[in-house]
Amino acid sequence: MSAYPITVIWEEDAWIVRCPDFPELLTDGDTETEAAANAVGALVALVSHYMDQRRDIPAPSPAEGRPTVTMPLQCALKAAIYTEMRRQSLTRTALAERIGCAETQVRRLLDPCHASRLDQIDAALKALGKAADIALREAA
Repeated sequence: MSAYPITVIWEEDAWIVRCPDFPELLTDGDTETEAAANAVGALVALVSHYMDQRRDIPAPSPAEGRPTVTMPLQCALKAAIYTEMRRQSLTRTALAERIGCAETQVRRLLDPCHASRLDQIDAALKALGKAADIALREAA
């Protein structure tokens, strides 16, 4: 899973969250818990923005005892597909051809806010020569 370290600090009248791996990430909340929850939405929005801008999605830096914000599972899988496509210099059209679908379906598949079916994600991974593993851990 993609768990990014964050800093959560009290500033004047709100808890502020920043993420060193995504310098643009800045959110807040009335409580530390609310601020950390808001960081998940901010992270998904930034991943989507990075994809739209065709930028590399940074790998998480070591937490080193800091709290983390975890990318939702579907968003993490989509980010992994996007990252592998960039590594292979593969366009959305080329991936669509490998999967046997329209480019618009790949565009939706890469949208972190679109609820894609697991079989579509699996087909994209397979077309990239990859597979996903699942590991369960204790919830934070």
